[in-house]
Amino acid sequence: MNEIPLALINDFKKNNVVLFVGAGASINSGLPSWERLLDSLGKRFLSLSDKRFEFYESCDYLEKAQYLYDLSEKVTVLNEVKDIFSSSISNIDLDIQNRITSLPIDTVITTNWDNLVENSFETRGISFNKIWKDDQISSTSFHGKNIIKLHGTLEDPDSIVFSEDDYNHSFNKNPLLEKYLSAVLSRSTILMIGYSYSDINFKVVSGFVNKCLGSNSKRIYTLQLNPNDERVNYLEKRGLRCINFTSDSFKNAITDFFEKLQSSVSVYADNSVDRLKITYRENSEILHRYNDVTLRNMAALGPLATPLEINDKSLFGINTELEISCAKNWISILEKTNSRAKIILCLNEVKAKAVFSKQGYIHRIETLINNLEKYKDKIEVIDSGSPLIMSNFDIYGDFVFLENIKTNVNKLGYGYMKLHRMPSEVKSSIEVFDRMFDSIRNENLTAASEIYCSDIDDEQKLRFLIQSRLETLLKRVKEEW
Repeated sequence: MNEIPLALINDFKKNNVVLFVGAGASINSGLPSWERLLDSLGKRFLSLSDKRFEFYESCDYLEKAQYLYDLSEKVTVLNEVKDIFSSSISNIDLDIQNRITSLPIDTVITTNWDNLVENSFETRGISFNKIWKDDQISSTSFHGKNIIKLHGTLEDPDSIVFSEDDYNHSFNKNPLLEKYLSAVLSRSTILMIGYSYSDINFKVVSGFVNKCLGSNSKRIYTLQLNPNDERVNYLEKRGLRCINFTSDSFKNAITDFFEKLQSSVSVYADNSVDRLKITYRENSEILHRYNDVTLRNMAALGPLATPLEINDKSLFGINTELEISCAKNWISILEKTNSRAKIILCLNEVKAKAVFSKQGYIHRIETLINNLEKYKDKIEVIDSGSPLIMSNFDIYGDFVFLENIKTNVNKLGYGYMKLHRMPSEVKSSIEVFDRMFDSIRNENLTAASEIYCSDIDDEQKLRFLIQSRLETLLKRVKEEW
């Protein structure tokens, strides 16, 4: 119970998981359940004293939706649904959706009509394609984010699957979409979230998945809350592997699930704590799995400036211990026999003054000076002479590229971090870094050659130049801050 299969975690790391998102995700974000929605609709279309209301109350969910269509036009009913959803907007919590969009996934398939997942992608500035009918298939991307609205979207009332008739016709309306999904599902592990075993959509969706896969069955996982053994056996006989979480509510269960999943596979962070958690997780794995790694780093001062022992933690803020853990891992990787590092410093005391305390910044500069001397035979270091404009980089060999991105050039700190594991993305980032490194190195070498005598080799000149700039910066901070 309350454990995530290692095979699923590994599939996430390979970017090979398709997520099916059901009503539970939206309900626990603040939108009404089917029961609440149909209760509200019934009261809007029928008088409580009307005999038709008594009949309505005796119907199951699909029959209720169909009966409302019989009483009025579909578009009228769905306009009321929009109104009910709109009245819930002020209470919406996108925590679940934000956790979803932090995962390494390219395809989200949902039976929900709302736009909560889309809103999370938009808030984070992540582009995506949204598809709910055949003529949109051409906009899908095998290298971008796709949201498949299996039961339609409220912005297109005709696409909505709600009533008995809608369900009966749903998989015949868009044959190209069905074929596209079959192709996606046949090569991916599937994780279903937000579907209880009593959910109307659950059997429809699981049946659709099994139909798509046929003999090409991949792993299909379903997150379930407090299921009994009989239910687990029932689902597993139908090809569904249960991830069983026990909790007093689905919201707590899904939150616990996502926290555990994010600690292993999240690829997006929009705050300093989560950025450091991702960094620590990734460089821990590199440390324990690989030898002889080339490290590439571009930052204001970088990990070699992080003091590994700090007596006065007030100088370094609430993330001190986590930052130290990240720096220790980075140095441990560097200390492996044939590991090396290429470092681009971006020295700029104006920006630093707004971020660090005087003593904290002095401590970091002194630590950097000492480490540059200590590891001089293992590193190449240069200085851009300017503040970081949009991002800094941390690249671990050919395996992982961590990119901290500014959403506002003039804003201190970083808006968000993105993690890249795809070999093509890492390779491209290395090429960009190395071109930048070579360009800055040539500028540094030109400046150094004007200062130091010609009988000193280039590497010594560069080392003396960086040391001189750091010592000058340290002196200015001590005297002028």
